[in-house]
Amino acid sequence: MLDYVYDITPAICGDEGDSIAFLNVTITPDLAGDLTLASSSSNGSLAILWLSAGQSGTTYAVTLAIGTLAGRSFQRTVMLPCLPLSAEPPLGTELVTESGAPLLDQTGKPIFIES
Repeated sequence: MLDYVYDITPAICGDEGDSIAFLNVTITPDLAGDLTLASSSSNGSLAILWLSAGQSGTTYAVTLAIGTLAGRSFQRTVMLPCLPLSAEPPLGTELVTESGAPLLDQTGKPIFIES
């Protein structure tokens, strides 16, 4: 089981005190053995997901429907590739921030997208 955190701070910027009031998570595909949501919670502007299982070689769409205390609502989908634990990172392009810095996973390795 791995934890993932999604920060909505950019979406609520300028509205001091706003935070997540409602969080609904869906994952597709959702067949037997696919990625599952073990639990979810929020802490201020952070959506925290605990995910488990998953089929190696499958890319999952993890959709977060979020409502805030100030009445904002929005939906974001994150594409999450499932890799075998012993595999090297896939060949492709690194995900980078607007400033060009690579995005890293929780172990400090760069995150790649399929080319």
